[in-house]
Amino acid sequence: MVILPGSQQPLGDDIRGTVADASASSVTIATSEGPVTIALAPKTAIAGVVPAKLSDIRQNAFIGVTNIPQPGGARAVGVFLLPDALKNEAGSFPWDYPASGAGGSRMTNGDVSLGSRMTNGTVSKASSEGPLTVTVAYHGGSIDATIPANTPVVRIVPATWKTLARGAHVFAAVHGVDNRPTAAQIVVGEQGVVPPM
Repeated sequence: MVILPGSQQPLGDDIRGTVADASASSVTIATSEGPVTIALAPKTAIAGVVPAKLSDIRQNAFIGVTNIPQPGGARAVGVFLLPDALKNEAGSFPWDYPASGAGGSRMTNGDVSLGSRMTNGTVSKASSEGPLTVTVAYHGGSIDATIPANTPVVRIVPATWKTLARGAHVFAAVHGVDNRPTAAQIVVGEQGVVPPM
């Protein structure tokens, strides 16, 4: 899972939508079921995501892949370029990506191995010819992930509650503290990006 520093608390529900209102202590998210207000705690981890490209996925990069398992590997539906500081969060976790079907989805964080599938050793050449296939290795395992050319690729950047601009797309992992829904982590899209998670 894309786990941000300081968000190691047990998570409950994932909320996806757009920011309706935000302050230093709470955010209201417009969802398909209506508005949801959640608290922001001092330990709430907030990160932004900005556009990146398939060609930014390089050998040994640390990435998070929202993926749908398939026979022989996985199909990526979103890729996060992660900072090396998060390498201790490597692993593959059950996920709740919308419309992933009966087989479910996973979030896999790990190091990229491009292997011998690369033409001339460059991602950009491979992306112009079709999907990119990478191995994402983490402690205790790995997956082979196919990343179609139109898959959203984003880069994690620092953010604060002030980044939660009205209308921005967000993903919030929420847990209950004293019967009050509180965000453990929030990922907010910048420049019109929808967090692909």
